[in-house]
Amino acid sequence: MKFQVTRPFSITVKGRRTDYKLGQRIGEAAYRRLPLRQQQEYFQSARRAASNTPYTAAEMALILDAYVEGRSRKEITSLFSEVFGSSHTPDSVNRMCGQLETLDVEHPASTEHVVSDEFRRMAVQFDAARFA
Repeated sequence: MKFQVTRPFSITVKGRRTDYKLGQRIGEAAYRRLPLRQQQEYFQSARRAASNTPYTAAEMALILDAYVEGRSRKEITSLFSEVFGSSHTPDSVNRMCGQLETLDVEHPASTEHVVSDEFRRMAVQFDAARFA
């Protein structure tokens, strides 16, 4: 079983500092070595984390606008975290950008992502010629 960091933190054990970043996943063995307080306060199961928070219309609109402006995935992820904080992990925002690439006629080779119906509708309403 994998566990995902819900809040960034660091821990020092025997003089070695380990940083845990938001969205980072660790295995069960590493999780069990952490103190119970860190387990409960900073982690949740990866399966539960994946199904937790749906994107709001405002969050999807920001990603869509930034994508159409031609910003890179890294820039979009940065902008998203500035505006909305840590409501979604950087990997999740990156996957949303991948969904747009899948819909984008300017990226015909990108077919790897399954696009949510709501995000597809929003993109098509925004620019029907570009997102099909």
